Amino acid sequence: MWLKEHVREVSTPAFKKQGSVLYRVIADWTLIAGEQLKTRAFPLSVKFGKDKSGGGTLFLEAINPSCGLELEMMIPTILSKIDIYFGYKVITKIKVVLCDKADFPLDDAIKPTYKKRTLKQNDDLAKIINQNRDIEIRASLMNIAEHIES
Repeated sequence: MWLKEHVREVSTPAFKKQGSVLYRVIADWTLIAGEQLKTRAFPLSVKFGKDKSGGGTLFLEAINPSCGLELEMMIPTILSKIDIYFGYKVITKIKVVLCDKADFPLDDAIKPTYKKRTLKQNDDLAKIINQNRDIEIRASLMNIAEHIES
């Protein structure tokens, strides 16, 4: 509980934009979703209509297509659990999206920045890799090194 309270203190300002509904769903996702579902899906966002009088739409990210199908079938159960958690119907729809790291848009503020390796760094890396006696391992390491930024 100690860590959860500190995380709540630190993360509350970050969730102001999305609102307390998303924050509470994320903070207590294990309680709401259960042990099995918590590892297969994660709440991404909550969208409300312009008048904010109706229930919102919760966007859940599924880790793979089979989990996405499973989530689609569990939507009524998940909605019921959310209703019980909040005590009223705050979420009326759930949309499932698949986790696709290649298409996942990163905010510019959190995009990792990579520097290209210098020629000296490349030479140093090649010397280290060439110390390995196994030709196949050297080839694999060189292939990996070509595709990794520093």
